[in-house]
Order: sequence, then C-alpha cells, then structure tokens
Amino acid sequence: MDTALHIAAGAGHREFVEELVKMMMPTDLEMQNKDGNTALCLAAASGVREIAKAMVDKNPRLPLIRGSNEATPLYIAAQSGKQDMVQYLLSVTDDRGLTELDGIDILVATISSKLFG
Repeated sequence: MDTALHIAAGAGHREFVEELVKMMMPTDLEMQNKDGNTALCLAAASGVREIAKAMVDKNPRLPLIRGSNEATPLYIAAQSGKQDMVQYLLSVTDDRGLTELDGIDILVATISSKLFG
C-alpha cells in the first residue's frame, strides 16, 4: 500500500523524489500508507534532508501530519538518530501543532539517539 513516493523517499532516492514531487499536487503528498505514514515520515527515517525539503516546500503542512503511532516526522527523525534531518524538521515544524508530550518524546528520542547538538 505504499506509493512510488513512499518507496523512493524511504530508500533515499533524492532525484526520483524531486521529480515525483514536481508532478504532484500539494495534497497528494499527504497520502498515508497502510501504517499511516506519509512519505515525509519515511524520508525522516531515511535522513535525506533534500527529500524532506522538496516535499515540505511543496506542502508546508506535512511536518505536522502524524504517522504510525501518532509520531510526527520530527520524532521519527530523532528516534532514527538523523541529526541533520532533526535540525531541518525542527526549523519547519510549527511548534504550536505539537503537544507537551510530543516535546518530551522528542527530547527523550534525541537523548536516546545521542543527538546532543
């Protein structure tokens, strides 16, 4: 139940994702797979910042669309230990859309992943 975008984003295929995103409508990027993850959630885990940037530039709402287990892309990046992705997503995620528990979870994930910077 993954789209081509989900697969390419999860695999870190930057150029392919950038071309797909150009052809898509902003709302198309909000599609979720059977686990509830958007392609940005998978990109967050892959750690390829340029992929996330291409998607967020097209649809700035994406960082607040939760995936599997209600995880935000920022949390997924932190849990995966992807420091560059965490820094990027932190810069584009509207913290008004995060709960206090989200903040705690992200903090714990960064510490667990040894992302002290």
